[in-house]
Amino acid sequence: MTYPLLADVDKKLAKRFDIVNLIGMFKRTTYIISEDQKIIKKFPKVKVDGHVERVIEYLKELEE
Repeated sequence: MTYPLLADVDKKLAKRFDIVNLIGMFKRTTYIISEDQKIIKKFPKVKVDGHVERVIEYLKELEE
């Protein structure tokens, strides 16, 4: 990948975005953030199967 990925090991951002469940586990969510640091797409309730393909498809649409 040519873009940065974020690992939120201390859950600070997850708590701000309300994606930590009641037992402290992350709700699988992918955000696409623009260069000017705005959220332009949210993929909530991520299921592993097919997710990468959906994200790549969305990113390719942005390039068009």
